Amino acid sequence: MKRRRILSLWVAAAALTTASAIPVGAYFIADNHSEVGSAQVGTIEPVVLQALTGGDTPATALQPGSNGEVVLRVNNPNPYSVKLVSVTSTGAPTLVGSLGCTAANAGVAFLNQAGLAMPISPGTQLLRLPGAATMSIASDNTCQGASFAFPVTIRVETPS
Repeated sequence: MKRRRILSLWVAAAALTTASAIPVGAYFIADNHSEVGSAQVGTIEPVVLQALTGGDTPATALQPGSNGEVVLRVNNPNPYSVKLVSVTSTGAPTLVGSLGCTAANAGVAFLNQAGLAMPISPGTQLLRLPGAATMSIASDNTCQGASFAFPVTIRVETPS
């Protein structure tokens, strides 16, 4: 039996993130005087997915009957770290390259990722999701060398 191989999986989708802001306030007593302090509550800026570049390839290739790594390029514009808690598919994968291969005959799907606690530092970085994509054993041979873009939504939270 011939082994077919998908060289890389790409995630290129805009995503909204959700997180809750925690109110901050202060109250203090000094020298028998009561004073009330205050602080303004900030809001978390959306962490967004960005297009991948040629060097952003998965460490493990996807092969028929197995799972492979998915790579995300994220930008956290906040001045503090947040944590990625889930990645959810929002539709069918888009094929990139390889004549004859289609999303239908590739048998490729994104496996939703929940219960994550991946830190995302301020700035742009790559996040790797091992085993987040799967390929059917019945994948068409024309899909060798193809790449796929998975539309996903990410959810982040501020660390507690």
